[in-house]
Amino acid sequence: MAVIALGFPRTTVDIDATVWVTLDDLDALVGRLERAGIEPRIGGAIDFANANRVLLMKHCDSRVPIDISLAVLPFEEEAIAHHRVIDVGGLRTAIPRVDDLLVYKLVASRPQDLRDVRSCYCGTSIPCGSPNSPISTTLPRCPGWGICSAFTSRERGSPTSPPCPGS
Repeated sequence: MAVIALGFPRTTVDIDATVWVTLDDLDALVGRLERAGIEPRIGGAIDFANANRVLLMKHCDSRVPIDISLAVLPFEEEAIAHHRVIDVGGLRTAIPRVDDLLVYKLVASRPQDLRDVRSCYCGTSIPCGSPNSPISTTLPRCPGWGICSAFTSRERGSPTSPPCPGS
């Protein structure tokens, strides 16, 4: 939804969210979600979340899948703290900053995430190159880093930088 909120229309079939919660509080989180009409998508969802840091849920009425990442890294804590709130159909919704969303997309590096990177970030002026940017401090170890590194070369105006993937 954050990609769509940034003005890049596309279809989506799920909801991705990140929450700062301790593993000890997972049962309470699942209880609150169930009271709100959101239930586990798999048996053993809490055990799966403990092992994989993602809680697989679904909205009961619509059956829309909801993946809730359990934040643990300082980057994630900062991303949550610096969110912005938008209105989506009368519902106040928190979304990450553009550069934080880029980090999330490149860390996941799923095909749709990489398409989102291409459509949202190539040719823009996101401040990827600053030394303290989440992008420059987190991403060199990520599977999708080649895309971001091509992008940041273009941002810096390198005459020999390769074109953004997919362009």
